[in-house]
Amino acid sequence: MTAIPQALAGRIQLVPAQHPVGLPRSPVGTDTTVAVPHATQHSDANDANDANDAIEAKLGITASTPTSNKLLLGTGAGASAWSDAPTVKTALGLTIGTDIQPFADVPSYNGIQFPAVQVPDGGANVLDDYEEGTWTATRTFATPGDLSAGTYSAQGGWYTKIGRVVYWGCQIQFSVQQTWTTASGNLRISGLPFTVNGSFANSNNGSGNVRGWTKANFHGLNPEAIAGQTYLEVWVAGSGQTPAKLTAAEFVSAGQFWAFLSGSYIV
Repeated sequence: MTAIPQALAGRIQLVPAQHPVGLPRSPVGTDTTVAVPHATQHSDANDANDANDAIEAKLGITASTPTSNKLLLGTGAGASAWSDAPTVKTALGLTIGTDIQPFADVPSYNGIQFPAVQVPDGGANVLDDYEEGTWTATRTFATPGDLSAGTYSAQGGWYTKIGRVVYWGCQIQFSVQQTWTTASGNLRISGLPFTVNGSFANSNNGSGNVRGWTKANFHGLNPEAIAGQTYLEVWVAGSGQTPAKLTAAEFVSAGQFWAFLSGSYIV
């Protein structure tokens, strides 16, 4: 083995070579000894270049200067070159400059993007959907009858869907109240963004406040997303009372109504 150049003495430590990822293996087997040429008339820079060349030769690298938008490929025993030849693209199924980007051109992302249309995956450890959006909350009854549309001053709804769970909220207010004479049945807030799963009816609850109703001895309320539907109904409860749902009978035609509700349900 040739002696280490004087200028590099004390600066080079020879260790067992680790095979670099993506580089061809040494054509000489497992020998990790690198012979550094001896030079007595060279500058420090030349000595370092000679040492680098010797190491590259040992590893079988013959084209060490990176070239934009090209890959370093083995071209034969102990030789390599930077290439963007069609065979590279065909063999790897990649387009250099599109599928493979130079390090400095790798795009940065501000979040994880899911497909616009969910691709369901039944794996217990797979998150296959995320979506945020809005929905239009509308007040109605199970039997609308002659219920008028009224004029909404607030009719907003929001949701965040994570996997199969939808978190939602809504606000309803009127500047011109609804009127009716024949409407009946349960109060409903319609317009939920996804159909409620029919197998988890007891897991689709929420909280909030509704004004404009009267029912003796009842006070607390709980909105429920109805299984198999895209609307809410509202439970009320009171001390010593059997829980019941709000109906048209608890409201007055043309009377004040507003609601602030939120909850979650399974799809």
